[in-house]
Amino acid sequence: MLTPLRALLPMVLLAAACGTSTKHTILNPSPRPMTPRPAETVELFSSGAPATPHVDVALIEVEESSSWSQADTPDMLKALRARGAALGCDAVVVGGAASRDTGINDWSSTPELEKRARRGFWGTCIVYRPAAPGELARQ
Repeated sequence: MLTPLRALLPMVLLAAACGTSTKHTILNPSPRPMTPRPAETVELFSSGAPATPHVDVALIEVEESSSWSQADTPDMLKALRARGAALGCDAVVVGGAASRDTGINDWSSTPELEKRARRGFWGTCIVYRPAAPGELARQ
């Protein structure tokens, strides 16, 4: 008979194996105050930055939480957009994909089992510059 703790262990391990982790680094000051916004209002660009005048405000990185993570590309792009929304970005320009082997600083209770590299993406949080007098504002 399984003890309650042993019965929960597979669920805990599965939950720990899922998901992504995100972090950001500020690059430049925003041209206007930034406030959190709904994720669906943050534009996502994959083929380059828009022509609209803007400032690169932060670098956002997203990575699988562990080598066991089941996060796929849509999950990671959603995480990029969510972090951009939390920061108050107008858009996130996807810069590229990354992959890295787990290292000595990666916490794991089973490092010998975590042989698969972690996938990730990085992108730039941009904030549109305010329209100059006489120019139409971006809608």
